Order: sequence, then structure tokens, then C-alpha cells
Amino acid sequence: MNSPENNGLENTNDLNRGEVPHLTDQLLLLAADGELSASEANRVRLHLEACWSCRVRQEKIQEAITSVVEYRDLIVKPHLPPSRAGRAMFVAHLEQVAKEAGRQSWRNHFLVVLPSVAPLGIPSRTAWVAAAVMGVFVLVLVGRLFESPTVSASELLRKAQTSEVRSLGSVNQPVVYQKLRIRLGGQSITRKIYRDTVGNRKASQNEAGEASVSAAQNAFRSSGFDWDNPLSAAAYDAWRSGLSNKHDEVRALPQGLLELKTTSDGGPVREASLTVRSADYHPVEEGIVLQDSQRIEIAELNYQIFELENVNLALFATPPPLLPPSPKSSASVAPGPSEADLAESELEVRMALHSAGADLGEEIEIEHSGRHEIVVTGLAQNAKRKEELLSALQGIPFAESRLQTVDEAAAKQSPDKLSGRPILVTVETTPLLDKELKALFPNSAEREDFVDQTLSLALVATARSWALRRLADRYTPQEVALLSHSSRQKFETLLSDHVTSLRLDMTNLQAQLDKILPSVVNADPAINSVQNPQGDDWRSSVRRSHSSIQTVNEEVAVLVAGSAPDGIDSKTLEQQLRASLAQLQRELQLLDQQIHKL
Repeated sequence: MNSPENNGLENTNDLNRGEVPHLTDQLLLLAADGELSASEANRVRLHLEACWSCRVRQEKIQEAITSVVEYRDLIVKPHLPPSRAGRAMFVAHLEQVAKEAGRQSWRNHFLVVLPSVAPLGIPSRTAWVAAAVMGVFVLVLVGRLFESPTVSASELLRKAQTSEVRSLGSVNQPVVYQKLRIRLGGQSITRKIYRDTVGNRKASQNEAGEASVSAAQNAFRSSGFDWDNPLSAAAYDAWRSGLSNKHDEVRALPQGLLELKTTSDGGPVREASLTVRSADYHPVEEGIVLQDSQRIEIAELNYQIFELENVNLALFATPPPLLPPSPKSSASVAPGPSEADLAESELEVRMALHSAGADLGEEIEIEHSGRHEIVVTGLAQNAKRKEELLSALQGIPFAESRLQTVDEAAAKQSPDKLSGRPILVTVETTPLLDKELKALFPNSAEREDFVDQTLSLALVATARSWALRRLADRYTPQEVALLSHSSRQKFETLLSDHVTSLRLDMTNLQAQLDKILPSVVNADPAINSVQNPQGDDWRSSVRRSHSSIQTVNEEVAVLVAGSAPDGIDSKTLEQQLRASLAQLQRELQLLDQQIHKL
């Protein structure tokens, strides 16, 4: 018989050198069998005293041995031939381990399903069958042993943070893009976050109403979690480390996931959970339950790491810091700006807001203050967003910023106006394509994701259409004539960027709809030969496309999320949607041609 030293167990030598952080299962079995030398057994004992993970695995192995012994006693032992001395010694040792474990016998469990055992004299063939059954049972026990998570809460969080650092290290000047779905009180928010990990810059976009975003921000603020980094192992670890009394539970979930659940008696958060992939410990879901039972659910929809050179830096909007205004001389008064100067300044303001993504639904207004300056007013979501917008507008001549945050605006309101709470009424409706949606997405969560994504695409296109509509209403031929040649080129770039993005939005929406409505847009030979109506210009095309996008938005909403007016069935509405999308394609192509002729 080979000794432990020459049994091919390199782990024992590694253990001596201190290079292996945990004991192997083979080493634990050798220790249980008493086949280690005294010095090796002592090292194993010292390691088990300091390592809870290996202790848990040792206890599970002993439990498996105990179950095997009890199963042998009940079914196999009566039908086996007398054992030799070596096997008898091994079985005696197994029995001793079973007694030392002190657990409830599995005999009672087997007696429930096997009330009696065949009498002595059973054929040897049956005894071999019984032995095979015992072998399968052992395999099941061992499989269950290794399915159980052997990682602590602290180790899970450490591995999750290490995994992120490792993935960032594989990319030169990494920029993280993360798309999340945040659910709160029946409301769903799609949040896109960009993080420049080298320059320590962040940018975000929210696809939801202001009320929903504000409610989510307030909930995060009260919980102590980070709104700018909602799904993060580091943020979870920081919250957990601040708890005086906590209980952690780590469990394995289907589809290769691990869930850490932390409960606490004190603080604003009653319970939180973080779900990671067991393969690389990347966080994919998070749940937060406040003391008032309000629940926040965060799920990752997309996660990518880009090189900085492949990212549009205008996302971060980080011009030089604000400089104090230069003192005005009282000896002379400079002449006021001309009408053309103000027109140039206003266009610069609009370009800056567009680069910051503030012209797609944020409450920002541009006004003329007499004949002296351009005033930018409105609300920013928070102090950080306000600073971003102020930085983007810094240095534009004849422009003054009077922005305030939502909290600053609320503080200026009288208490009477803030005391009342709006009453929300939710009406449950069945979408026209309910059968198609359930057939394609039997899982309700996947079905909700599809509907949310479809509505989000339609809303983004609508917001961009409104931005174009505002430009068409503002810039009459007389206003455009005030612009210099270079400013007209900037204005054309601004319009073209909106139209290009809008056509891309519609392409994405059509691809989404193709999943439930094959061939949504019928082939139309006239689409490549758009005719410009007599006397028409880009402003008229913007208004027509705006009206068409509003129609498409309403039809999409009815098909996937709501009920139709009386007398209209799904087939009729599908045909109307096909016609609306084809018409919109023609209108956007014409608009693109007109803008490039400015």
C-alpha cells in the first residue's frame, strides 16, 4: 500500500510550503481515515481551526460518510459475504465516524419507504444491485455537497470587487457602460451609466418620467446606497460594513448564480441582497427593502467596457472650471450685443446643451432678456447635473445661467404647496398583442422587459422629435439669416445629428417590433424616390415627421401595453402601424435631404 507521502498527493507538500489556501477533498478524506502522519495531521488540524470554509467541507464529508454507513447497515450489510479483516477495520472506522458525528440517523427515512428488508438467503445478484444503489446514493450525496456554496459574505464581496478590477485591467483607459432597470413601487426606470475609471468622470441618462426618477433618487438617498453606482459590490460592501448587527446568508441559485442576503435590525434598510454570477462574481441583480417595506429592485440589462478612444467624450461634459467674472470698469460702458451677436450666442447655448444631452426632455428653457443677454433657466436633477450644465455653458458670451436643482426649487415653495401628495390611479389593461407576447415570452419577467424596452425606444424617438420640433418653431428664415456662415454649418450639424439619431431610433424600434410582428415595414419601391412637395422646406418636414412619430408612439403603446379604442382590433392596428412606419421612413429621408441642402 502506498504511503501518503508517495500517493501522488502533491497537495500535502503544497500545504507544507503554505502555497494552497484551502485543503483538498482528498486530504480531508485522508485525515478522516487517519492515514496522515502525525505532523501532517497536526497541520491539517491547525488549518481547520483557522479556516471555517474547510471546516464546513469536513463536516459535510463526515455527514456523507455517516449516511453511507447507515445505508449500508440497513440494506447492503445483511446480503454481503463475510468481510475480510482489512475491510472490517475500514467499516469499523466508518461506524466510529458516524457515532462521533452525532446526527439523526437516516434509518428512519429509509424505513418510511422500505418497511421491510428481504430475508437472508437473497441471491448474490440482488446484493450486487443493492450495492449499486448505494453507489448511486453516495454520488448524489457528494454532488449535493459540492453544489453548496462554500464562500462567505466577505469573500463573495471581495471576489466581486477583484473581478471588476481584473476586467478593467484588460482594457486600456477603460470606460464602463452599464444599463440598468430599476423598479420601485410599480414604476420602471431604465438608467444608462458611463464611468471613465481613469479620469474619474461619470455621466448618466434616465429613460423615465421626472416623477419616477425623483422618487427613485429619494429612495436611494434614504437607503444610503449610491444612486450614481446602484449595482456595485463595492457600494454593497460599504453599506454592509457600516452595520453593527447583521446576518448574512449565501446560497446558490439556478443558472450559475450566487445570492448574498444581508438582514439588519437597525438603520433605514431592513434587508438587501446582491446576486452575482458564480463563474466570475460579476453582480447582475440587487434588491433593497427599506424599513417601511418599500422595495427597490435593480437588474443589469447590459454591461460593456470600452477603450476611452472609442467613446464620445461629449458624454462627460467636463470643460474648464468656472472662473469668477472679471470686474467691470465704471469709467466706460461697453456697447450692448447686436441682434446677430445674441443669435450666435443662443446657437452656442443650444449646441452646448445638445452635447450634454439636455435637449431631450429636461426642463431647460432658453430665453432672451431684452436685448442684452440669453438666459438659461430650468431644473437639474441634482447638484452634480447642475454643475455639469453650468460647466457646459461656461464661457459662452452674452449667456447667463439661472439653473437650480429640484431640491432647491422645492425649498423655495411654500409648505402649503408641498404638503399634498398626488393620488395615483392605476388601470389594468390587456394589450392587443397579449396572446403573441405570451407565446413569444412565456416568462412574465421577460415579457415585461420586452414591453419596457419597446416603450422606451418609442419614448426616446418622441423626445428627439420634440427637440427637432422646437428648433423648427424657433428658427424661422429670418433667424437663420442672422447667423454667420460658420454658425449656419453648426446649425446644420445640430439638425443632422438629431435626424440621424432619429432614423437610428426608428430602425431599433422596427427591429424590436419584428420580434412580434414579422415584416413590420412592407417593401415600398417609392421609399427611395421621395418627392419634395411644392414650396416645402425642412420645417414643414419636421412637423410632419413629428406628427407621424406621435402616431407611431400611440399605436405601439396600444399594441404592447394597452387596449385599443372601441371597434379597432389588433389586425387593423397592425396595418395602421405598418403604414405609419413606412410613411415616417419616407418623411425622415426627405428631411435628411433637405437639411443637407441648407
